[in-house]
Amino acid sequence: MTICIFCEIINKRYESSIIYEDDLSIGFMTLEPVNPGHVLLMPKAHYEDIFVAPQDEISRLIPIANSIALSLKKIFQPPKIGMVTASIVVPHAHWHITPIYSPEDITCRAEFEGTMQAASRSELNAIAKNIREVMLSV
Repeated sequence: MTICIFCEIINKRYESSIIYEDDLSIGFMTLEPVNPGHVLLMPKAHYEDIFVAPQDEISRLIPIANSIALSLKKIFQPPKIGMVTASIVVPHAHWHITPIYSPEDITCRAEFEGTMQAASRSELNAIAKNIREVMLSV
């Protein structure tokens, strides 16, 4: 069986910059953001993708996604916030929530082409801290 990197993060076996966590879900900064503020939100239970996960587990993520999106909008002031699910690279149900500045930002093209740029842990931690603080006020 292949190890799921997201399950490893959920189980605290890998470092991550967490912005939200409760008993059933977690949100953290991706290591290779499309733009600063790119967050991954998911159920902690492992499901191959959003479409096979129980509807109640996915439904409970909507208000969390909304809070993250409003926080990203306030911090980064992009024209749009995008949310997409793919589970192509990591087969664990999750959403990408990211500030969008151009139509290309919401595609997976850069990921497939290998042109994503890794962010430093200190940069991710600083952004995560800012998002957590703003989430308290939205």
